[in-house]
Amino acid sequence: MNTTLTNKTAVIYPFVDQKGMYGYCNQDKQIVINQQYADGELFTKSGYAVVRDKLGLCGVIDLDNKEVLKCKYDKIELYEVGSFTVAMTVHSYTVHSRFWQWKFLPNFNIMSSGSSFMPLWGTEVIREKLTVLVLDTKQVLETKTATKERPYLGSISIKINQIGAKLIQIDEDLYFAKKDRLKRIVKKVVSTYDNGLRWVRKVNEEEVRVYNLKGKRIKSYEIIPKPIFPITYKGKEYKVQMNTENSHLVAKPIICRDTTGNGRYYVNYEFDMYIPVHLKVINIKSERSIQDIWKNVLNIYPVASKQFFIVEVAPEDTSSRINEFYILTRHGVLKDCLEKPSDYSITSYYNEVIWPAKELLIDDKDIPDGFLLEKIRTISSVKEPLYFVSIKKDQISRVGVWNVDHRQWILAPEYYSLRLMKNIKYCVFLLEESGLYGVLNINTGVIVYDPIFKLVRDADDCLAEVELERNQEEAKSEYNCFYVNLNTGEEYHPGKDMLVYKQSS
Repeated sequence: MNTTLTNKTAVIYPFVDQKGMYGYCNQDKQIVINQQYADGELFTKSGYAVVRDKLGLCGVIDLDNKEVLKCKYDKIELYEVGSFTVAMTVHSYTVHSRFWQWKFLPNFNIMSSGSSFMPLWGTEVIREKLTVLVLDTKQVLETKTATKERPYLGSISIKINQIGAKLIQIDEDLYFAKKDRLKRIVKKVVSTYDNGLRWVRKVNEEEVRVYNLKGKRIKSYEIIPKPIFPITYKGKEYKVQMNTENSHLVAKPIICRDTTGNGRYYVNYEFDMYIPVHLKVINIKSERSIQDIWKNVLNIYPVASKQFFIVEVAPEDTSSRINEFYILTRHGVLKDCLEKPSDYSITSYYNEVIWPAKELLIDDKDIPDGFLLEKIRTISSVKEPLYFVSIKKDQISRVGVWNVDHRQWILAPEYYSLRLMKNIKYCVFLLEESGLYGVLNINTGVIVYDPIFKLVRDADDCLAEVELERNQEEAKSEYNCFYVNLNTGEEYHPGKDMLVYKQSS
């Protein structure tokens, strides 16, 4: 590997001139590569940088401004793995479709005397090709090609996950950076566990194997064809067979058994926690029998970080559409609630809490008189134990923020709508359906901006893009559409002020 190039990269930076063209200069601001690109990124340690030409197409150059990849790609991403640079390229191109892909008008007869044997339209299709290669060695690691259904939407993808300095996962394969090349050490990867130290490979429909970071196999597991596992209680064994079709949980169970050790059962391909097949204690409030529970299990999901399993069971009342949920601890205790209800919750697609029960999260005495509890939604995984709680009276709905642990309102339920911003510090609120938007600090409840905005959109970190209310005939301008810094209250008006801020990673 050329260490001279590696040393040079530390002193070469992209710069932009007054015309908006990019070049590269050294620390003494001496131009090394003339400004000729519409965009330019930093060089990698091995001496490569992504540039964009005037047509908006991407390429890769080296430190001598030689084209390593020509500017013909829609997108290029670079990854530094060891002393190598891995590139993923996206290239779109147009081809003529085959005759079996032609589209004709209804009742059009291709064999008529006036036919030219050519389709009337739809003969051109857009193809997209993704390639992952090592720029230093030209080693191609993965490639995919497919037809794009819509010009502006990608049709395929290649999963890339960089692990540490010398490991990279490309789709289903794991590569390690050796001195002379990237070596594939595990193929057909389906999962990882133990903080990324163990990698699971699916050999076939009957077996998975576990490898360490050196590519050495350390374990084998049998895949049970049907989601079935045994469990015993007071000397009696039950066969738990799951009817996953009626499950509300997205993740479906894959039962695996340790064939080289003690025969333990696991759910899915993450072997951090085995199923406690010997049930020791039952602590549930309902009178439902243990036989009926195991007979109607729909799904089981491991929560390794909390050291328990979520057991989803079909309701006793067959007319009910709401499934029941139980907790099975790793020590063999079955219960129907947690000591702290906010420790874990199950939500619908719309973030509405479906477990634990609403009554465990908020008491009736904490709901304003005359109102009924409507629904509870999670704010975010970061903001637990805070929840959006909606209440209703006649046709009037209101929402507030409730702290489950402290059993108190952080924001009283007096808002028509609340939306947490991406920075999870500020909240956009609306007092009435046809009103204007304001912004408040969700931690303190202090209103940062009164309801004066027609629109509030997340920009970056503490910045928000806002639009003031204006007359119908009044056009958008720098005076009614601008950015605000929610921390300082500063305003940035496009065309008037220079807006400079660090982009989120």
